[in-house]
Amino acid sequence: MPGMTGIWRVVTWEWRAAGLELTLLRTPFAAPPTALSLPTDTGRAATAADLEIGATSLAAFELPWDGSGAGDVPMVRVAASSSTSGWAGAALYIDNGDGQLVPAGATGRSRATLGIVAAPAPRASPLVIDRASRITVELLGTDMVLQDATMRQLAMGANRALIGSEILQFGRATPLGGSAWELGLLLRGRGGTEQYIATHAANERFVLLDEKLVPMDAAQLAQSPATAIKAIGGGDLAPVASTVACRGLTQRPLFPVHPRTTRLADGSLQLAWTRRARAAWIWRDQVDTPVHEQSEVYEVLLGTESDIIAIWATSEPRLTIPASMIASLTAAHAGAPIIVRQRGSYAGSVPLHLTVLI
Repeated sequence: MPGMTGIWRVVTWEWRAAGLELTLLRTPFAAPPTALSLPTDTGRAATAADLEIGATSLAAFELPWDGSGAGDVPMVRVAASSSTSGWAGAALYIDNGDGQLVPAGATGRSRATLGIVAAPAPRASPLVIDRASRITVELLGTDMVLQDATMRQLAMGANRALIGSEILQFGRATPLGGSAWELGLLLRGRGGTEQYIATHAANERFVLLDEKLVPMDAAQLAQSPATAIKAIGGGDLAPVASTVACRGLTQRPLFPVHPRTTRLADGSLQLAWTRRARAAWIWRDQVDTPVHEQSEVYEVLLGTESDIIAIWATSEPRLTIPASMIASLTAAHAGAPIIVRQRGSYAGSVPLHLTVLI
């Protein structure tokens, strides 16, 4: 140092317009260390592992409302990952079908747990714990791990996964070697996705629903089926794209359950069912389940959603059709189904089959 005695160590440095700025710290040496007879150790270089930067794997989807916020905004999430731990994340973009890539942030370096279910997931009841079925998952990387969960942990939402359009939970995860895992002790049709239990196909995507998911701004996403999320990482030669699966799941009411049909003494038909509600995942004692819609309205249909013969609206989870009307409808449309669906603030629920006109 000009005009200053002592030996100084460079702590930091930075380029400035006028030159190189140094932050210095005076050392206890009276002379340069090279002139002193001190024991030294050359040490070893702490170099980073030379890992391959893998290609990005991407899955975008919408989740049911979890009860936070007003529930009027779709909960769109992205799971981004890679087969290698050298993957350093990717930049995210939104393509609303016009070819323009709108920047939407980044994935971060955490790899989501993704995989493939080679064989279709077996059918099972959503009302009981499925202890018999097994689902084999081939994860994206051999270093990815799944864990068991106790019944208490399952009750708190642990080990939730998206397979196709169905959300399920698993209590047992058994490694089969390599990246293959066997899932057991299953809870099916979680989050109001019971209608997808029978829709599975081969080679469906497996996504572990944990804290590694990346939230997307739903206001930037168009409702067009062509809307896609795209990612570009260091190992990608071209953008990786994924359309948004399960569109409408956040705002769609849960379909009613427990259908009941009673033929009254005067010949009229009494229909009843039990309602459910979005985000009402916790059973609260001494209070009724909240509606979570602007109003409680049900539509009872004679026929199917695509071929409606007659329709009734009611604000209660029950409806009585007079005997004279039942007689005329049965004469003209014997064998036609009667279904009910809840009409929510943003969408209608999946219909529940009540009975058949006979």
